[in-house]
Amino acid sequence: MHSKNYGHGLETLYIGIICVSSEFDFFFKERKPSYKKGKNTKIEDGRSYEQINFLTYDIKLNYEDFLKAEEKEVKKMLAEEIIRSLNVFDKVKIKAFNTAE
Repeated sequence: MHSKNYGHGLETLYIGIICVSSEFDFFFKERKPSYKKGKNTKIEDGRSYEQINFLTYDIKLNYEDFLKAEEKEVKKMLAEEIIRSLNVFDKVKIKAFNTAE
C-alpha cells in the first residue's frame, strides 16, 4: 500500500489497536471511522504533528489469543485484522481517493 498512489483525498491512515482483557473491555470501545479533510495540527508529548486529509479508526484484537501467541502469530493476527478492517473504505466516502489501484 505504501508505494501506491491512491489520490490526494487521503494522505494518512491512523489505525488504533485495542487489546485489553475482558474486565477492561468496557473502557476501550472501538472508535467509529472518522475522516478529516484539510489540515489539522496536533500536539502530543510536546511535539507538533501536521495531519492532512486523514482517516482514523480502531481495530480490536482478542486479548486471550494475543497472550498465548508467539511473535510470528501476533504479526499474523494483526495483519489479518487490518485486512479485515479495510472495508472501512466502503463506509467512509472520500473524494479523490481511488481504491481501484
